[in-house]
Amino acid sequence: MMGTVDLRCEGTLYGRLTDDRWLEVKCKRRSCGYAKGMVILHTIDTKTGQVVGTKVFAEPRNRRSGNASRHTPASVRSA
Repeated sequence: MMGTVDLRCEGTLYGRLTDDRWLEVKCKRRSCGYAKGMVILHTIDTKTGQVVGTKVFAEPRNRRSGNASRHTPASVRSA
């Protein structure tokens, strides 16, 4: 068993190769259920090339804002 290998460039995760046989990829096709704020992950059998599973869930909140590294300071009211 080789574990999990991320398939990525510096800024983007394209997919994951898992358990010697499964490839997990992110999909943005509307026909697969993609909408803003959603993440669609297909699990593909690397021996047959067929999709064997799909996971759909909400994108993490810090990713939805468009700028996850910026922090908004809290308002401070003077006394």
